[in-house]
Amino acid sequence: MWVAQVVVVEGDTVGALQYETDRARFLGRGHHVRTAVSMIDGRPLSNTVGSVLDPVMSLRRTVRVPPGGTVRLVFSTIVGPARDQVLELADKYSDPRVFERALSLAWTQARVQLHHLGIESDEAQLFQQLANAVLYSDASLRPSSETLSRSTVDRAALWAHGISGDLPIVLACIDKADDVDIVRQLLRAHEYWRMRQLSTDVIILNEKASSYEQGLQGSLEGLVRGSRLRLCPDAGGARGSIYLLRTDLLSEQDRLLLQQVARVVLLGRRGTLVEQVTRLPRRSRAASTIPSSPRAGKRLDVPSESSNSSTAWAASQTMGANMSRFSAKDFGRHDPGSTSSRTRRSGSSCRNPDPGLPGP
Repeated sequence: MWVAQVVVVEGDTVGALQYETDRARFLGRGHHVRTAVSMIDGRPLSNTVGSVLDPVMSLRRTVRVPPGGTVRLVFSTIVGPARDQVLELADKYSDPRVFERALSLAWTQARVQLHHLGIESDEAQLFQQLANAVLYSDASLRPSSETLSRSTVDRAALWAHGISGDLPIVLACIDKADDVDIVRQLLRAHEYWRMRQLSTDVIILNEKASSYEQGLQGSLEGLVRGSRLRLCPDAGGARGSIYLLRTDLLSEQDRLLLQQVARVVLLGRRGTLVEQVTRLPRRSRAASTIPSSPRAGKRLDVPSESSNSSTAWAASQTMGANMSRFSAKDFGRHDPGSTSSRTRRSGSSCRNPDPGLPGP
């Protein structure tokens, strides 16, 4: 597998292209991604290549934004099975018009896929937010630490229910027929994830007490059956299944195990899917204790100029395919030859080809 990164600038550049391939040198001793010395100290990148313990792909261009003007930068990350193929694509994406064409085609494909699933843009964005918690487990959508710390049987106990445990698990617990809408929406999210090549297992746990009347169980079985029929058989490498279990047929240990292994646990009594997912960012922001990065000092790699007719900004990108826009009108005046905290995130804004997907 070969990988390459390309940056294209539409505007006036200052200085030569800089690059870094060593993550340790890029971050600096004792620093992390939010306080990387390459960004806050204004030191030039090393422009070195070769074998390193922890590789990184970082490109930097310094641009001059005229008053009221706009400068565009396109960062493209290319992956391919052969070196010649990657080099050919790198040459291709050195033309900014190729990015515009790819963006237009991706937007069209995304609209067609959303229409096929009957999903609106807002709902697709909700599914993306939930997918973040699936990929990067968050305590806000998991059981309490006390539940997670309790000893239980081995994960292999899931095999008795046909669950391998190899994929991320989303667990939905429901005990009232009035809350069946959250299951319906979760199944739609599962279909969307498969189309987006995200492999997950969805487990629906019916917690209603056993009785002769099985109205809730019948409704859930109908939803699961319909979702399985709609799953696209040629979803590429995406995997994942839907499992419907009943609490009264599970042991106490199995119920505890399901909560412990699930990346996300949704409870019908906590409200709709929107309410439970939108609660996640607020908790994350409140719990965040990462200090803000210090302001950058004078850039060592940017020539000093006395003219006030232009503004200099630096853009650095590590592993991504983004397009950034900078405007002196939007950012306000800035002393030439220096950067600010806004400069450090200048490589992260992009136009999104999928109206339902959040930016990187």
